[in-house]
Amino acid sequence: MKKLSIPFQIMLLIVAVLAVYFPTMFADICLIDDYDAISYFLTQDSMSFKRVFFPQSAGGGYYRPLISFSYLLDKDFWFLHERQMHFESVVAHLVNALLVFCICREAVILHLRRRGTWLPFAAALMFSLHPIMTESVNWISGRTDIMMGTFVLASVLCLLRFIQSRSKTLLMMAIISGLIACLAKEAAFAYLVGLPRLAMHKRETVLTEDKNVLNKVHLYFAYFIGAFLAALFFNSYWLVLGITLFYMIHLLYKECELNHIKASVSKIVTWSSISISALTGAVALFVIVRRLAFTSSVSKIGQTVTLMMADLNYTISLFLGAVGFYVKKFFLPLPLNFFILEIDPLYDFVGIAVLMIVCNLIISKKLTVILFLSGLLLLLPVLPFAFGTIAWTAYAERYIYLPSAFWILALCLWGGVWLEQNPAQKHLVTTLVLIICLSAACVTFWRNVVWQSNVTLMRDTVAQTPRIRKLRNIYIKALLDKGATDEALKQYYLAAVEVPSPVGDEQAALMISAKLVSECRNYEALQLYQDALKRAQFKSELLLTASIRHVRVMLAVDNISEQEREKLSGLLNKYSVILEGTKQKKSPLRSGKGK
Repeated sequence: MKKLSIPFQIMLLIVAVLAVYFPTMFADICLIDDYDAISYFLTQDSMSFKRVFFPQSAGGGYYRPLISFSYLLDKDFWFLHERQMHFESVVAHLVNALLVFCICREAVILHLRRRGTWLPFAAALMFSLHPIMTESVNWISGRTDIMMGTFVLASVLCLLRFIQSRSKTLLMMAIISGLIACLAKEAAFAYLVGLPRLAMHKRETVLTEDKNVLNKVHLYFAYFIGAFLAALFFNSYWLVLGITLFYMIHLLYKECELNHIKASVSKIVTWSSISISALTGAVALFVIVRRLAFTSSVSKIGQTVTLMMADLNYTISLFLGAVGFYVKKFFLPLPLNFFILEIDPLYDFVGIAVLMIVCNLIISKKLTVILFLSGLLLLLPVLPFAFGTIAWTAYAERYIYLPSAFWILALCLWGGVWLEQNPAQKHLVTTLVLIICLSAACVTFWRNVVWQSNVTLMRDTVAQTPRIRKLRNIYIKALLDKGATDEALKQYYLAAVEVPSPVGDEQAALMISAKLVSECRNYEALQLYQDALKRAQFKSELLLTASIRHVRVMLAVDNISEQEREKLSGLLNKYSVILEGTKQKKSPLRSGKGK
């Protein structure tokens, strides 16, 4: 790979991405969010640039004007056709892979002081083919992550070139690009927190080997075991944080022993000031932008903050578990799941391990460490989602689309340093990278095929999350859209038994009955109405009204026997009486309760 020219590497990267994501270009419009978003913009004739960027609406939730703007462009150019929109996502992901390629080239020059290495190609290939990317690329609504990624990665590229040239123009371009990323997704504000530290990175002159690695590993495991036991036996995550803080103080003490105390303290104070200032600025900017865009926030945000403050011990546990889950997903992405409501509590311990690794790295000035920590920073804004009150799913694979780029860059640079010290292992590492990329390509291609159809996607999602009735009904809707009415009926009866829900039964029955009627299967539709009414204990006005309407249609048909007509008339009278009684119970004026 070292002998491949840069243009040839880029060409191979383009071919690999287009080949693996080829099924995506022929995918359905996803029934979750995508269909509603496209329908909304198709019916909006008065949507303007000002309304997109400054909606001034009450109860504002997400502020992502770049996404709305992209929908408007799609409407003007190709009337929001799904094939072109999916192709856009694939091309945008390819652009991000090329940005990773360019960033790694600059980082190799800074970190390894070398050119002509194959590390940039390996980093771009691993990023583009990583299975965790499939959700963001296949889901049209997931373009938020891709667009944010484009501007953040462009900002990082400008920063790395700024470090070498000290051009103020490049620094300004990096800041502007980072700010634009915030208009694609709010998580980019976390990148702004880490931007100053990356900008202040100095070109490394000597690659030194840490001779105290073994001592650091022993110290790490000693503190980790203490935190592990505190969480396991006392369920006290405040104690975990206390042990972690003491671990950091111990590391700082060791740092002061190895270096001049004044220099160490100065470095710690400098980085702390930069981090606090950047965090304050990012939060202030976030609040100002929302105030300009919306007149108020949605109640879900306040509800989540209330939940976070109600039990801080639980909040710490939840956040640590989420961090552990996402880090595990990066290294071991399978099984892939579109809807993740809860995770194994054991991920708390993975989160503790990651937290202590951060303590070990936070004062480091190496580029690999800065990139790794920047990826973790991008996770922070999504941690409150774990409460399940803001987004429709508590955890999502798409949340680590951009963090994965930073982690892959850090791993490749670290691998480059290791190869500098162990050149005899070069062929082994090259073989390992090829195996990883080929395995990732196969899994990603398979996942893209799953995403190609709403039926296959929802079948896979329901199989992994069978207890959510909403998902079952979306699966039924997908089957009906594909004309698989009998399979939809089968899923209805399975769901009614396995996940009983009055509202869920009602929605599914109405959908399937309408499809049966359109196929002239009136008696099967009537049987379904009767079954659904029994499950609802004849309390659903929607089902009663739909059943009455359907019976009247059947009575209007001439070629039915008198016996059937008499039976249908009896059902009509029965349902009409029940419906009238249900309405009287709900009306205070009719029942006399309003007097």
